[in-house]
Amino acid sequence: LAERADKKALKELGESFGKECSKCDWTGLVKCKKCKGKRLIDCKAKDCLGGWIEARPCPKCSGAGKLVCPECSARGAQICPSCNGLGYKRNCEL
Repeated sequence: LAERADKKALKELGESFGKECSKCDWTGLVKCKKCKGKRLIDCKAKDCLGGWIEARPCPKCSGAGKLVCPECSARGAQICPSCNGLGYKRNCEL
């Protein structure tokens, strides 16, 4: 019963807005390519080894060994480029 209701709801959405975006499955978001959804990236400072340079914390990552992903600002996701964050493709764009 729930499956039929879901299919009916999807059909109504499709008739009203357009078709589901195949890249993001109605969410409007895709996983960040740089951090792969982990929200952090490894520190790339020249001598940084696990957050430390010699006996001091790395000045770039403050000893954490990780940095906030600059591509997604630690959200782990980005707006889907295929549907511009709508989650669907408008009927006029199909």
